[in-house]
Amino acid sequence: MTSVVELFPKSQKLSYDSRQQLSQVQNGVMHASELFLSLEELNNQQKFLELRKDANSICHMGQYYNCMVTAGVQQRQEQEELMWWR
Repeated sequence: MTSVVELFPKSQKLSYDSRQQLSQVQNGVMHASELFLSLEELNNQQKFLELRKDANSICHMGQYYNCMVTAGVQQRQEQEELMWWR
């Protein structure tokens, strides 16, 4: 699987290439359909980068809340033990 670190420069290159292709379309050197293919690929890569970013964010939040819940359970167990000894 391609990492985000690898995709970011690829995405930038696709963006640059698309701008160059737009110039070629404007000058009649290239057909617009080739530009549209590049734009579609660029759009797909950007969506993938956004999804990866969202997945990482959700993972971090999940880890945080897991720690919070675990700490709460541990605290309740300690409180129950203290109440039992009284």
